[in-house]
Parts: sequence; C-alpha cells; structure tokens
Amino acid sequence: MVRTSSITAKRSNTGAKGRAIRHGLTLIELVIVVALLGLLTAIAIPGVQMAVEGRAVREAARSVNVYLGAARNRAKVTGRPVGVAFQRFSSDDPYYNMCITLHQVETPPSYAGGTMSSYAQVYFSGSALTAQLSDGAATVTKVKVGDHIQFNHQGPWHRITENNNGALTLYPEPNRMYPLLNGVAMPYEVRCQPRLTGTTAILERAAYSKPLQLPLDAVVDLTFSGLKADPSNHFSCATPGNTDPVVVMFSPSGGLEGVYYGSNRKDGEKVYLLIGKRDRIPGTSADDGLSNLRDPECLWVTVSPRSGLINTAENAQVADDSQITAARDFADDQQSMGGR
Repeated sequence: MVRTSSITAKRSNTGAKGRAIRHGLTLIELVIVVALLGLLTAIAIPGVQMAVEGRAVREAARSVNVYLGAARNRAKVTGRPVGVAFQRFSSDDPYYNMCITLHQVETPPSYAGGTMSSYAQVYFSGSALTAQLSDGAATVTKVKVGDHIQFNHQGPWHRITENNNGALTLYPEPNRMYPLLNGVAMPYEVRCQPRLTGTTAILERAAYSKPLQLPLDAVVDLTFSGLKADPSNHFSCATPGNTDPVVVMFSPSGGLEGVYYGSNRKDGEKVYLLIGKRDRIPGTSADDGLSNLRDPECLWVTVSPRSGLINTAENAQVADDSQITAARDFADDQQSMGGR
C-alpha cells in the first residue's frame, strides 16, 4: 500500500507524456512587470540627471578655484603678475558669453637687453626724458608702450610712452628723480606690464601649465559674471565675433593686479564668476528658459581684490535676471565652501 501511494503521488506531478509541469509567469504578468520598470525608470531619470549636472557644476567650481589659486601662488613665487584667461567658447552668438577653457597667463620676464653688452643712453632736457637702447629695432618686440624702465639698477621706474626702434620717450617721475648723466651708457631693466590692447594681449600663455577644461555641460557664465562695484559692468559681450578673453591677474603680493576684458582694465573691485550649466546660457540650442542666475544649483567663485583670496559660495534662487546684485550679496553672506 505504501508503495502504490508513492507511485500515485509521483504521477500526479507529471503531464500526460511524463514531463514535469513547470510553474512561471504568464505573458500578461511579464508585460506588467516591464511596464512598471519603465515607469520607475522614467521617474528616476530626471533626478539622476539633475544630480549629475549638479556634480558637474561643483567639480567645475572646485577646478576654477584651484586653477586661480595656482596662478596666485605662481605670481608670489616669480615676483611677476600671473593670472587666468577665461577664453570665450566661440565668436558665434550666444556662445561668446560662456567659457569652458581656461589658460594661465603671465607677464614676460624683465628685459635687460639681448646681449651682455646691451646698454641705454639717457637724454633729458627740462621735463623731457628720452633714452636710446643699444639693441635698436630688436627691442620693439620686447619693450612695449606702458612698460616701465629703470636705469643703472637704481632710482625710479619710468613709464615708456613710445618706442621708435629703440628710441624711447619716457614719462618721468619728477618727484623721484635722481642724478642721471646725460648721454652716458648704463645698464637698464624693463618690466612688462600686463594689459590688453584691443584684441592683442601683452601676456604670455604659461608653458608650465596645461589649459583647464571644465567638465561636460559645466561653463563659466560670462553673462552674469563681473565686478562688484557696478553689476551692469559684467563680462558679457553684445558684439558677435568678439573672442576677447576675460583675464584675472594676480600681483606678486597675492592681491588682484587687475581684471582685463576687451579694452577695459579694472582694479580694486571684487570679481564674481558664475559657474553654471551649458543649457542655462540664454539662446543656446538647449536653452530651457531658466538662467544660471536663477538656478540654486549653480555656484559663485569670487576673488577678493586686496588679499586675492578665492572663495566658492552658493547661488541664490532669485526671481528674475535683474536681481544680480541680490544674488551676489547672497554669495557674500554665505560661509565659504572652500572650493568644494
């Protein structure tokens, strides 16, 4: 009896041809599961995308902070102004108002002539002061208008107002003059001054430092970046075809030497750089109508004029783009995030 019951139970789990019956999901159940997975994925994608974009902005702000700090340290080490050039992405509208590539730039080293026997002869008559450099025409590429020259390793630095093939016209420092021998040959030193003249930069791209490329989809939004004193005096460009960079220069003391954009030079003002998202640049193909200024996920990188200290701060969620002063004030009030 026991054996017969065992055989009967075994046969009850087999089909007509002796095959085991397998339990699984029906087609309808599979369709429902796939639909639920698709729905959950659709719900999760926007959140994941926002997290990725926010991470790109934070990484870009950290990179800009560190890159500026490296230029500041370089200026203190070399004793010459060193800075960062924010290159406009393109000359086409509206891409000239965003930056994704940064370069370190510096003023050339002091120039004291092309040979060991180079010299200058100084001539003065009343308030007029001129000098003739022995290198002649060779100095045209080295000595520029606006540079400063010192003779015999002492005395004041005189600003050069003209260089005609080595014949210099100088702006004398009347209250700091010291006796100069008229026409006597003496050594000289020329210190270059950082500046932009139109589209010509009197700066050298630093060979020791590689360009900084910001993470994908992160940009420096030049539309709202600018200076503290006058919020309307920002770095945006309204002229298509203009690719002049924005240059932030540090002095050997560590403070700001000046900020250059186009033919402008400003000093003594705090710098505000808005780190945002590419699809928040007005007019781009991905523009979704929300500017970086109104996006709380964007960040500010600021540079203090006197100390040159670089901070990263949160962005306010302002109501419209005209509230740029409120957004910058909010950044000033926030505790520094230390370039996180």
